[in-house]
Amino acid sequence: MEKERRQRSPYFLTFSYVLPLFNHIKEQGYSVTPLLDLLGLCEADLAKPDVRMDHSLLNEMWALAESITGDENIGLHAGMNMQIGHIGMLGHLILTCETAGETYDFVARFNNLVGNGDLVEFEYGDDEVTMRCTICDSTRQHCRHHAEYNLASWATLGRWVSSSDKNPTAIYSPSKPPANDVEQKSFFGCPVYYETGNSIEFVVPKAYSDLPLMAGDPLLRQALEAAARDRLLELQGQQLDSDPLRRKLKQFIVSSLYQGAPTLEAAAAHLDIGARKLQKDLERRGSTYKQLLDSVRQEQAGMLVTDVELLLVDVALMLGFSEQSSFQRAFKRWFDVTPTEYRKAQLND
Repeated sequence: MEKERRQRSPYFLTFSYVLPLFNHIKEQGYSVTPLLDLLGLCEADLAKPDVRMDHSLLNEMWALAESITGDENIGLHAGMNMQIGHIGMLGHLILTCETAGETYDFVARFNNLVGNGDLVEFEYGDDEVTMRCTICDSTRQHCRHHAEYNLASWATLGRWVSSSDKNPTAIYSPSKPPANDVEQKSFFGCPVYYETGNSIEFVVPKAYSDLPLMAGDPLLRQALEAAARDRLLELQGQQLDSDPLRRKLKQFIVSSLYQGAPTLEAAAAHLDIGARKLQKDLERRGSTYKQLLDSVRQEQAGMLVTDVELLLVDVALMLGFSEQSSFQRAFKRWFDVTPTEYRKAQLND
């Protein structure tokens, strides 16, 4: 029987992302059963790339991995084994890119397909690009092993897709340094700084943005990007009811729509927080207020339009649209059919 999953937080990580760790431990001749037990998973889950693990268990997982193997640089060594398939649909998108710069955009937009526990951002300077990863739960901080696992994974994948041995300019980790960081500096080929703040940072020359990748396919990219957007919206919908902030916002939006679409400022005032903080909190969950408002309207529209006792003009008003034409356009965008066509189809089912 499959082991019961443990749920400690609304933040998850797709298990395939840490699969290189499990493969590495098994290759060393050690059992991964204690790690699976910690995560509430079982052996069969090693073959299920979409299984999710609780993001809050990461530091415990890495501490146990070091205890099992005795490897003081377990995160670094496991990250060296990262492959493009371990990041799922995001990896497939990266393979369609023609330059390294194109991958930055996909990673920033679709990292939540891998997990929603980290906010990944790119900062563009005059000469450098910084990939910054910040843990969303402000009460926690990544341990050194997971920080180095992320950094080594990024370096490994970057070198592979560009068919080059390019090194970053600098590496920054929020964790305490190891007793000896010779191996870290040798692998990254650049200075490595510790205890530098709350984020993991991977800095590369801006010129790397123009590095050609192995194979770009713009046509395939369009199809995969559309599928990735759909999957991301699906994940956000699944997270909605389990995340307290999203749940409160959804309830507020639903109760306010009849008066018109509530603004970000109105929602923030209702929650008694600042508008900027609310937007930042949503961004850390891989969303924006505009996206959340749109998804709530879509969900409500799908239900209200099937009620034949409601005129479509009334449905538009109930969803906060001041003009019927705006509602028609939004509905067509959501469902690829008009409200009238949707209603007829539902009645004929």
